[in-house]
Amino acid sequence: MSFMNRNFITNPSGHDGFTGWRITKNGGDEWKIENEPVGCDKLPSPDRSFYGPETCCFATSYDWCSKSYLVDFRHNGLPNLTRLLPFKIICSQMYASRFDCGGMGKWKLEILNENKQLVLRSHQQEFQHHLVSWKQISHEFHFGISDRDIAKQIRFLQFTHEGKDDKFWSGHFGMKLARACVKIEQENPSSQEPGVDIPSSSSSSSSSSPRYSEDVEPVASGPSQSSQSQDETREQSVEPGAPLPIPHEDLRCPVCWDLPPGNIYQCKNGHTICETCVNNLYNCPQCRVPYGNDRIRNRVAEALINNIQRNTN
Repeated sequence: MSFMNRNFITNPSGHDGFTGWRITKNGGDEWKIENEPVGCDKLPSPDRSFYGPETCCFATSYDWCSKSYLVDFRHNGLPNLTRLLPFKIICSQMYASRFDCGGMGKWKLEILNENKQLVLRSHQQEFQHHLVSWKQISHEFHFGISDRDIAKQIRFLQFTHEGKDDKFWSGHFGMKLARACVKIEQENPSSQEPGVDIPSSSSSSSSSSPRYSEDVEPVASGPSQSSQSQDETREQSVEPGAPLPIPHEDLRCPVCWDLPPGNIYQCKNGHTICETCVNNLYNCPQCRVPYGNDRIRNRVAEALINNIQRNTN
């Protein structure tokens, strides 16, 4: 799914001013955005899929400058993270200091529920730098199959960073920050802790396969399965999350991962979504194009799903 390959912080280095960020401390001569970093190396060539064609950074001053970015997973098309288990949330950023002055920085990550209360213990980190080269720090939150009760509470991640110089110089000689990033990656079920019962994709039809599994083998055809395989296919029910023969797996809703009957909608770029999930979203969870008021039905997808439902009942 494409939301696995994107940065949930849409203004990671200041290319759009301070849009999306909430400034909580503006000490010294306040935050500043430098179109190109001053007094240190240029930023390395960006991965445009995450950062865009950015060369700018946030610069701090002689007293603490702090700001935070609140990532709303539900607003970004992920109302239920349990569908992704096992997964990890990866947070990172880059930092540098000037050639003539060192920098100090702090970083805090908080995973919050619907009421913006902590779901997990927050991650806090302090760092110093006296080099002109850019460094990256990162932190990962891991959620296994056994963490379903925790994952279903997650709605927000608050990313807070702050910086200052270490010489109390007037101007913007403090820590420089850029490339703030929050992303989600699914993990291999085999990497989970012992004792967790993870269904196998080779299980019989009475046990469902993990909803995060995308490596679905097509049903083999041949003399050994001829008439019997067709009868078995008709007896199976399409349970939410159960694997479907390729390409039917592509018909699942990218948010709830179900194969729902009824109306199917799509964005202007053709990405489909079920009626229940589209009513909770403003933008397409795959390409971020706004749905708008005039929603587009995908009747071909509806017909295909109805045909699958008929053949499996």
